[in-house]
Amino acid sequence: MFTAREIMDSLQEMFEMNEVVIDEASQVSFILESLPESFLQFRSNATMNKISYNLMTLLKELHTFESLMKIKGQKGEVNVATSIRKFHRGSTSGTKCMPSSSGTKKWKK
Repeated sequence: MFTAREIMDSLQEMFEMNEVVIDEASQVSFILESLPESFLQFRSNATMNKISYNLMTLLKELHTFESLMKIKGQKGEVNVATSIRKFHRGSTSGTKCMPSSSGTKKWKK
């Protein structure tokens, strides 16, 4: 398995050999796309939360993530939230129509 530092060094060497000038945002994008499968959570988090990194911040975050993976022994971990509320068909998450004890409807937000 490659480390984040090895991946970044490899990409930097590749760009310098071809004398290509690539803006920082594109470099960050290339790095994120070239990460191995073990960094899937990191990539997903960056994509879902629309996090925009600069190169230094990306390197620090990748290093932190890599350290956490080593501490956890790279166990897959899933966080699941469950709900005990019953949702009514056709309602949105903002408002729910719940029957009250008197038989009239109350709108809860």
